[in-house]
Amino acid sequence: MEQLSITIITKNEEDHLAGCLETVRGLGEIIVVDSGSADHTLDICRKFGAKVFSQDWSGFGPQKNYAIDQASGVWILSLDADERITPQLKEEIQQAMQSSEYDGYYIARKNYFGRKWIKHCGWYPDYNLRLFRRGKARFEDNNVHERVILTKRVGYLKNPLIHLTYKNTRDYLQKMAFFTGLQARDMRERKVKIKLLPSFSLLLRFVRVYNKRDKEKEASEEFISLRTQVKRELFSYPLITVYPLAKFFFMYVVKRGFLDGFYGLWLSLLSAYYEILVVLKFWRMGTK
Repeated sequence: MEQLSITIITKNEEDHLAGCLETVRGLGEIIVVDSGSADHTLDICRKFGAKVFSQDWSGFGPQKNYAIDQASGVWILSLDADERITPQLKEEIQQAMQSSEYDGYYIARKNYFGRKWIKHCGWYPDYNLRLFRRGKARFEDNNVHERVILTKRVGYLKNPLIHLTYKNTRDYLQKMAFFTGLQARDMRERKVKIKLLPSFSLLLRFVRVYNKRDKEKEASEEFISLRTQVKRELFSYPLITVYPLAKFFFMYVVKRGFLDGFYGLWLSLLSAYYEILVVLKFWRMGTK
């Protein structure tokens, strides 16, 4: 039995895959789940001795879980084709697998836009749970933005992996068109509600009760109930009139994207536009 299995999902990844596989050479068995590549992706897999499995596209979460099911290693290292393992991280992974203290490890990512490492905007350290014992963790069954589910015995590795996130703005826009559609479909399946604005009547009731909460016991109890409703109203629904602006403010100001210069501003604007597209596509699905 292998100590480590590296799992990767692919479709037309000839531009990225060789660089990824080169960095994990000799680290363990390589499992690739491909969903119909029409380029040289499969040729690259064979060159590096990867075990290739074909699976129709079922969403990022299910696809990555299928890759885990094909692995034989005691540990799983889940990577994307546009990610790279540094020699320092490779050595740290080998050391971590010898420990019995943790069942999984978060790994930071250095995300790049073109040749620029984005150090702010919430893009770093961008910890993701990528190394874990087989049988101890699974990915969420989300179509997009999937995360590993593992709550206990989790550690952090010191060395980051390299993530070649976007080549340029054109690459960003192409990926945005794909991912916003997936996210909108995922929201539709989870029956997420969308509102243009929060309920003003609810907010007015909250303000009225807030002013009386210290004087009347009944008002204090109502305040607790209303506070929960207001939180759900404001934070559970991606309000199209609020959330894109909040996204920009969070990335550019709170996460100090301005320190990344033009790239920080541009990425913050693009991310706000991303959120608008998600909601518009969500609405469009509901009108068909």
